[in-house]
Amino acid sequence: MLRLVVVQGREGRDPLQVLINPCQRCDKVAGHQQQTRQAGSQTPRGEHHAQQQSQRAEVIAALWCVDFVTVFDEPDPLALIELLKPDVLVKGEDWPEQEIVGADVVRKHGGKIVRAPSVPGISTSIIIERIRQRF
Repeated sequence: MLRLVVVQGREGRDPLQVLINPCQRCDKVAGHQQQTRQAGSQTPRGEHHAQQQSQRAEVIAALWCVDFVTVFDEPDPLALIELLKPDVLVKGEDWPEQEIVGADVVRKHGGKIVRAPSVPGISTSIIIERIRQRF
């Protein structure tokens, strides 16, 4: 999913800034995603991130299309979105647009919201669950 979101965020735009949740905030995001994802993944909350935030940031920064990575240590990225005023805000399609933090700020400045499609069967939680089942 990350690959799709990042590449869609980059199309026709320069530079691409990726904001990522610190590990302690991921449980809140995972809770939302567990409510909206298809049945079948039984990965317990708190176990969905297989890498620490510095590793996640390093992997994302290494992608050809990413210019900057910021780990934000706030409840949400609203302050950064207000500061950056992005032309495009990309979030996974599992988030309803009315729940996307900063969407109103982006639209106010003439930007657009893109809800990137999910790729069935591709997520850290699903990969971890497959490993558990096989081993």
